[in-house]
Amino acid sequence: MKLFITAATALALLAQQSVAQDVRIPSLRAYANELKVSSVEEACNLPAEVEGSIDMVGCGKVFFFSKMGGNTKCVQNGGSTRTNGSFSGISSAEECANKCVEDEAKVSKITGMNFNCAAKTCSCLFGSSSIEGTVQRSGSTCYAVTSAISGTYQLPDGQRMSRHCGEKSQFEL
Repeated sequence: MKLFITAATALALLAQQSVAQDVRIPSLRAYANELKVSSVEEACNLPAEVEGSIDMVGCGKVFFFSKMGGNTKCVQNGGSTRTNGSFSGISSAEECANKCVEDEAKVSKITGMNFNCAAKTCSCLFGSSSIEGTVQRSGSTCYAVTSAISGTYQLPDGQRMSRHCGEKSQFEL
């Protein structure tokens, strides 16, 4: 005997974790997971652009990250999606951007970031070329660095400027 249920009933059953393991419909389970991820992303209200800034001795830099689309992962030169630094417990895209630019030694090589609002994870991308595009990745949001500005300021006598102040990013105006 075959049992037929409506899609709404199936989704309701899938929402209950104990039942979801018994359901043998992978595409329906994937669809339900995608709905959950989409609603979480909408609830996160991810901005179209965020800023990440770093203050170093004698200078400061601000990087502008633009959203490349929801449910995407950034693709770097040659099709690579490898990240160069990951953080957990990150609650916003702005916090992710600031985390990615906090390392003076790496900041001039920042190209983008992948932020997952639901998982509260942040992956930073560094390299010598900009983000080339995106690939589908459920729950992740790709942000690419689109521009940067920097400035120096006067230091008291005897204080030395950070050696990283002179390192220019490919995105600096």
